[in-house]
Amino acid sequence: WQQVNITVDSGACDHVVPPQAVDPREVKVTEAVRQGVCYSAANGAKIPNLGEVQFEGVTNDNQSLNLTFQVAGVKKPLGSVRKMCAAGNRVVFEDISDVQGGYVENLVNGTRIPINKEGGTYGVAMWRLRKVTPSAGGDNMFAALSEDEEEEDLPEGANSSSSTTFRRRV
Repeated sequence: WQQVNITVDSGACDHVVPPQAVDPREVKVTEAVRQGVCYSAANGAKIPNLGEVQFEGVTNDNQSLNLTFQVAGVKKPLGSVRKMCAAGNRVVFEDISDVQGGYVENLVNGTRIPINKEGGTYGVAMWRLRKVTPSAGGDNMFAALSEDEEEEDLPEGANSSSSTTFRRRV
């Protein structure tokens, strides 16, 4: 399992994730890549779309999440409020406490995913299911675990019916 902290961004047109946060083997080349689609950064710089990747997992309170992220040269994963709303959700920002800053509510079933506040930003934490496969090493975060790392069980409350081994760096 990989913990992913997604910054909820009202200015993002799509869910985006930096390339170093994903295994290149899981990135799907899309028509947007072939057509040279670029995003605009806040400073006006062009950021090319490098493909897309699926994030499947659970929140800290064990709610399923399945998000499609575009891979682009951003600094951290960004969750698009526009995309969340288009998918049938309501995004509410509010100052509930020092650590809670609102929620994402599914308009069909009423379930809510808490939005956390951390360091002046609002975000959603998720545990992403991922396979660890042996690799040649290097800077690939999906390389085999090194001697100073250890396996960790699934996050508390998460269930797995798969016999595949999943690991999270600790």
